Amino acid sequence: MPPWAAVKGFGHFRNDISLSEREIALVSSWVEGGAPEGHLIYMPAMPADEAFALPEPPPSEKLPIQSVMTLEKQVQALGIRPESAPEGGSLEVIVTTPDGTTQYLIWLRDYQKRWQRSYYFREPVDLPPGTKIFVHPAEGVAASLLTAVPSPAR
Repeated sequence: MPPWAAVKGFGHFRNDISLSEREIALVSSWVEGGAPEGHLIYMPAMPADEAFALPEPPPSEKLPIQSVMTLEKQVQALGIRPESAPEGGSLEVIVTTPDGTTQYLIWLRDYQKRWQRSYYFREPVDLPPGTKIFVHPAEGVAASLLTAVPSPAR
């Protein structure tokens, strides 16, 4: 199974390569049933490499975040990129908007540096000025908020 450090239910990502619960159950039942290989003549052709390609990420800028920060202007968040986290550690990014709404953007558990990647949200997250961004734990971890590149002024 492909490694995916993000905990299910803490953010929805467009580049999530992990197996769904249904896919895991299907593979598990196949293995528990004796995992018969089947006949090679009935196997479909291997798909081209393009079939496994992920969509291109949108252009973005990195906004470094550590501990707690408050946004001074509106930001459209496209994703999160962990910058530093201890091996086997955890990293959480949580936002609280000025109206008091709290949203978990991501929780990475049992983090491995070899899995370092950007985690792109399925839908952009609009964050108004005054939004507080919390990175937990407050020490020893850092991340970047991937934000939409502003359109050039006309």
